[in-house]
Amino acid sequence: MQVLFVLRGMLYPVVQAGPYTNAWGGPSLAGAWLAHFGVGLLSAVVGLGVLWSLNRLHARLAGGMWGRRVGVWPVLAVAAASAAGMMLVVAWTHQI
Repeated sequence: MQVLFVLRGMLYPVVQAGPYTNAWGGPSLAGAWLAHFGVGLLSAVVGLGVLWSLNRLHARLAGGMWGRRVGVWPVLAVAAASAAGMMLVVAWTHQI
C-alpha cells in the first residue's frame, strides 16, 4: 500500500487529468504534483516507522518464549493498542 501511495503521488498527472483548481497544491499542475507526492512520501515514511516499531514490540514480546525477560512496557503497549482498537471498532459499528 505504501508503494501505491508513493506511485500515485509520482504519477498524479496520469491519475488525475486536471483541472487542478480544487486539488491540494493547485491550481497549477506542479503544485498539485508536489503536494500529492509529498503526502505519499510522508505516508510511506510514517508507515515504515510504524512497521519498525511493531517489529521491535513483537521481538520483545516473543522474547518471553525464548526465556528472556519481557518487562512491563511491551505488555502495556499491547494492552493500550488493543483497547484503542476495540474502541475504534465499537465506534465504527455504531456509525453503520
